[in-house]
Formats: sequence, structure tokens, C-alpha cells
Amino acid sequence: MKIKNTVFGIFLISAVVLSFVFSEIKQQFETIENEKYTIISQSLKERVKNLISDKQSSTLAIALTLSQNSNIVKAVKNEIFDDLVLKKISEDLKKLTDYKNVWIQVIDIKGNSLYRSWTDKKGDNLYDIRADLRELISTKQLKSSISVGIFSMTFKSMVPIFDKDEFIGVIEIITHFNSISKKLELDKLDSVVLTDKKFEKQLTHNITKQFIDGYYLANLENSPYYVSFLQRIGIANILDITDYRIIDDILVTYEKIKGIDGETLGYFVLFKKVADIEKADIQAFKFILILFIIVLILSILIFLFLLRSHEKSKIIKINLEHESKLNSKLNEQIQIITEEKNLNRNILDSQSNLVILSDGKALIDANKATFNIISQKETLENFLKEQKCICDYFVDIGDSNYIFSKYVEELTWLEYIAKNKNMKSKCAIEFNAKLHHYKINVNPFSYYGKDIFIVTLDDITHEVEITEALKSEIKESKKKDLMLQQQSRLAALGEMIGNIAHQWRQPLSAITTSITGLKLKKEYDIMENDDIEKTADDIIKSANFLSKTIDDFRNFFKKDKIIEDFYIDEVIQNTYNIIKASYQNNLVEIDFEMEHIGYRGYPTELSQVVLNILSNAKEALVARNKDDRYVHIKLKTSPDCIQISIHDNAGGVDEEIMEKIFDPYFTTKHKSMGTGLGLYMSTQIVKGSFKGNLYIQNEDIVYNGKSFRGANFIVELPIQQKDDDSNEQNI
Repeated sequence: MKIKNTVFGIFLISAVVLSFVFSEIKQQFETIENEKYTIISQSLKERVKNLISDKQSSTLAIALTLSQNSNIVKAVKNEIFDDLVLKKISEDLKKLTDYKNVWIQVIDIKGNSLYRSWTDKKGDNLYDIRADLRELISTKQLKSSISVGIFSMTFKSMVPIFDKDEFIGVIEIITHFNSISKKLELDKLDSVVLTDKKFEKQLTHNITKQFIDGYYLANLENSPYYVSFLQRIGIANILDITDYRIIDDILVTYEKIKGIDGETLGYFVLFKKVADIEKADIQAFKFILILFIIVLILSILIFLFLLRSHEKSKIIKINLEHESKLNSKLNEQIQIITEEKNLNRNILDSQSNLVILSDGKALIDANKATFNIISQKETLENFLKEQKCICDYFVDIGDSNYIFSKYVEELTWLEYIAKNKNMKSKCAIEFNAKLHHYKINVNPFSYYGKDIFIVTLDDITHEVEITEALKSEIKESKKKDLMLQQQSRLAALGEMIGNIAHQWRQPLSAITTSITGLKLKKEYDIMENDDIEKTADDIIKSANFLSKTIDDFRNFFKKDKIIEDFYIDEVIQNTYNIIKASYQNNLVEIDFEMEHIGYRGYPTELSQVVLNILSNAKEALVARNKDDRYVHIKLKTSPDCIQISIHDNAGGVDEEIMEKIFDPYFTTKHKSMGTGLGLYMSTQIVKGSFKGNLYIQNEDIVYNGKSFRGANFIVELPIQQKDDDSNEQNI
């Protein structure tokens, strides 16, 4: 009876103790699980922030690179776009980067849209309806932001386009959130991007056509399951979540998407299945504690029973067998935990990026990619022994955004980056006979009162190489443009030497004739008193003409490009004077019908345009017309522009080649007679230096009572306002 009472008392005490212990354990387990889910939700939000920041930086980098592309600069200057060039750029971005849906828009300095990659619409003015565009045109400073327009919520980067130091337009790059969601899917993380419901009426041309409770779904591809999930739960309930919430065995959290001024534009809602969360360590810890308590209680019971009687030996034996089984299960759980740790290590080592755990002074742990680099530099034992840092391998490449030393501004490089999160810090490490570039991310946290840093170095070498290749292409394009200009100038110089010969032939002949006549009069003794004076006057007159010809040609080939005030009719007349002798020798008659018009610009360049057209007209007349060679020049002002018309009667230009005559290297002459650069450079001068236009028409012209067909080259210059800046400047 006493034994029964003792046993009953022991069981009763054990039940009370177990009840209390299990209650405490359950509370501790809930606390541990809540802390783990909180850390996971914070980690997911931080990852989304980094991806959004990376997307903004990449979008701006694309805009900066394209703003220096020579083809785009030339197209903006000429307001003529070759769709093939911009389509090739878009295709290259799709092939070489993660950005599959990049929108490109080119805008001129007045706010007119010159090109949109996503639509054929162009020519509309955006200046009055977009404050950000007005600010950029005013300040000429680049802008990068997240914004909501009429289509969707997007990343937007606008960069001014300059031709040398002249502001000529704006390039705008627009990217979307799709690539971020794709990257998250690789980590078994689903997402839905929502635009705030205050923009519902603004999204008049939205792309996805999907709204939930007034919130627009910005991604092109959304999981039907999570769309239904949000409709069932309600967006308002989702946005009430503080850290996270477990709904239907799914961890739900979100990160706000903010604009440049801090305004909330939308929400990045994240979903992580609880089954995918690596929580084996918590489950194992629970099981180990439970087994430990059971084993402890059983051991106490066994000990008490042994004290009570030998008869309880059978019970002790049974309990020992149970204890053995429990220990076996305990070992199994320890093995599971070990395998889980090995799995985590394998996942970490499979990453191509460098992942480092550090206390700010020395390396604590790292993944395989990091140790591979260290092993190429020195032995791992020596690295750990001397408490070296991965930063010891950083290379100084002369870029202020690159970290290359252990201390920056009296802080360790990790403390400096953690303190300046807005800076896009990078580094360069040389290994495998190649310089690799990395973007540095530092996430500090406290572990048992000690500051620990998780450092990731993302390899951006491919992106850097693409940027350098684009810069090289731009540089090569500029070299080609310079070569064209040099060839055109050499061709013009050759023509000028011929014109000098024509101009000098007559005055030199007159000088020779005057001297010969004077000599003959002296030999025959018929010289009169005023013959020497008259002959000297004739020679001085011819010499002055020769001197003026030299001045005309020197002015034509002045190297300085200077804005100055001039009269257009005087420039035309002076230009004709250069080629006048050639016209007279080839029996080409010319007449002028010109208004006296003042202008501000580059008279030497305008003279080059007129000379090219006059030279072409003379050569066409000599080649086609034996008689009746005629050129008519007309200068007049219309309400829209100032028009210079140079009209010959040489039969006109073949309609099949009319569109090609302004192309570089196109010529109908023999290759020994011309380079095909004259008219090309003329149209570049009119459009680039004067913001005007040059074109050709075949029209009838009347000369000596006869009607002829001829080519009419028309130069149109914009009307200048009276308050235009009149200060001279060297270009």
C-alpha cells in the first residue's frame, strides 16, 4: 500500500512539474519562432530595397551611356531618327542585361518628343504637362526617380544630351519592376507590386488592366493564386501588417515604394511559404528539449524506484530501454541539424558572389568563392593568422566610388559603407589575370552585444565591360566625324587653289601687258610723259586686286568659329567674288535679287555653303549646256524664315538620286573630280550651326526669253528675335 501511495505521489508531482515545464517551453518556442519570422521579414524587405536601388542605378547608367552615343546626338541635332539604331540598342540591352522591357524617349530642348520606343507617337509637346522635364531643361541636371504616370509605376532616368558644350535635348529611360520580381522568384519568393489607389484616376492608359480595391497591379505577370489571395484578404488588411503575418501558412509582409520626395507611391507585397522557410533548427531544438526533460524525469523515476525496492528493477530495465530509444532519436535529430547546417553551407558556397561574415576587424566566415580568391593570393592559414581583410586585395583604379583601403575617413571600410548607405560603393579585385569589379553591400547587426557585418560583393564586371565598350564606340564615332570634316576641308582647299588661279590670271596678264607696252614704247622712243604714271596706276590697281583676292581667301579659311553680326547679301556677294573668275571664264552669267538682311551667326560657314552650291551649279552647266549658262540668286524674308535660293538652268537633278545627293561620299562626278562631301557638309552646317534647313527642287527658270529646267537649292534660316544674345563667343 505504501509503495502504491509513493508511486502515486511521484506521478502526481511529475505531472505538475511537466505541466509547468511544458507551459514554459511552449511560451519560449513561440518567442523564438516569432523572432525568427521577424528577422526573415526584415531580411526580405532589405533585399527588396537593395534590388530597387540597384534597378534605379542601372536605369541611370543606361541613360548616361546613351546620352553620349554619337548616333543619338547626331539624330537629336538633325531631328532625323534612324529607328534601326535605337532598335539595335534596345536589342543589345535585352541580350546583354536583365532588362527586357526598356522604354526609350528622346526629347528636344523645347520639350517636343522626337522618338518613343514603345509607340509611333511623336512630335507632341511635353513641356507644359511635365514639371520634371521643365526643371531638367532649366537646370540641365540629370534626374532619376520612381514615379507614376498614365501607363504604370516605373523607374525613370532623364539625362541631358550635349553636343560638345551645347545642350541639345534630353534622353529618358523608363524601366519596370518585372525584373525585380523575377530575381525574387529564384529565391522562392513571390511578390505583387501595387500602385497606391490615389493614382487610380491618373492611370488612364494602364498596361495590365488589373485593379484590386483601387490599387493597380504594376507587374506584367502576376500569380493568379496571389491575385485571388489579395482579393480575398483585402488590400487594407494587408497594409495593416506591422512586421509580418502568417496567413494560410504563408508569411506575408510588404515594403513601401517611395518617390524622390518621400511620397508613398506603392507597395511591394511579399509572400514566402512557411514550408520553404528553413526552420529545422527551431524544430530540432524543440524536440531536443522535450526529449531531455523526458529523459530527466524518467531518470528520476528510475532512481526512486531503485531506492524503493528491488522489485522495481524490471521497471528500471524497461525505462532504460526507453531511454536508449530516446537517445537514439536524439542522435538522429542531431544528425538532421548537422545536415541542415551542411545544406546551408552548400547553398552559400554555390553563390558566385562573395559573401563574408566579419566583426569589422577580421574575417569570421566566408563562402567558397571568397576563399578561392584568397587562396590565389596566399595560404588561408597565413591570411587568418595575420587577421587580414579582403580589402587588402582591393585595387585603386582612380575612381572615387571605389573603396581601396582598410580605413576611409578614420572609419573602417565596413563602418564607412554602413554609415553611408546612399553611396554606391564598389571595389576592384585582380585575380585569374583579370580585373573584376564588385558592388559592395554591408548589413550590420548585433549578435550577443557584438557588432557583426554581413558583406556581399556582387560581381558587376560584365556591366562595367559593356559600359566601357559603349564609351569606346562613342569615341570611335567622334573620330569618324572629325575625319569627314577634315576631308571636306581638304576638298574645299583644292577647289580654292583652282579659283585663285582663275582670279589671278587676268590681273597678272594685265600687269604683264602694261609692262610690255611701256617697254615697247621706250624702245621705239614714243613714250609720253604720263605713260609711266598711267602704267604704274594700272599695275597698282591689278596688285590691289590680287591683295584683295588673298584677303578673301584668307577670310574663307579662318580657323576660329566665331559668332558675329553680318549681312547675308554681303556674304553671298563676297563668296561669288571668290569664284567670279571661274564663272566668267566658263561664260556663266549670274544675277542677284537680294534684300539687305542682317543676321547673327557664322558668316564663314554660310560662305562655305554658298560656295559649294555655286561650284556644283557651274560644273553642271559646263557639263550639260554649251550655251545659255545662267544662275539666279534670290534672297528674301518670309514670315517663317529667311530664304536663299540658288537656281541654275542645267536641266535639274535626276529624281532617282535626289534623296542621296546630301549623303556623305555620294557624287555623280568622276572620283578625280570630287569627294562627295560638299553637299553633305553643307547640310550639316545649315542644320547644326544655323538650326536651318537645306533642300533641292527641280523647277523651271526663264533666261533670254527661253524656259529651262534647273536645280533650285534652297537654304532656309530661322528668323532671329531682336532680343537674341549679341555677345560674341568662341566655339
